[in-house]
Amino acid sequence: MNQQTVTAIYQNGVLRPLVSLDLPENSEVELNVKIIESKQTPREQIGELLVQKGLSLRKKSTEPKQSLSTKERERLAKIFSAPQPLGELISEDREER
Repeated sequence: MNQQTVTAIYQNGVLRPLVSLDLPENSEVELNVKIIESKQTPREQIGELLVQKGLSLRKKSTEPKQSLSTKERERLAKIFSAPQPLGELISEDREER
């Protein structure tokens, strides 16, 4: 018997898995439901799960968000107003680091 543990969101009367299930269509399954108490919103839970599964590089920061300085805003405005494909801009930015 193949067994999988997945996290799902219960919404509008339907359990919606947060990951794709490796199941043939019309498979009959047995569910054991365990409620996960969380203070996170469903969106935050999904983001965290994507990071855990290696599908997102975004890390949750514990530091408060800081506003951009005027100088940094001007630098970014100059970069993104340039008539250059976005992929090239990203590559250049990575090379600078």
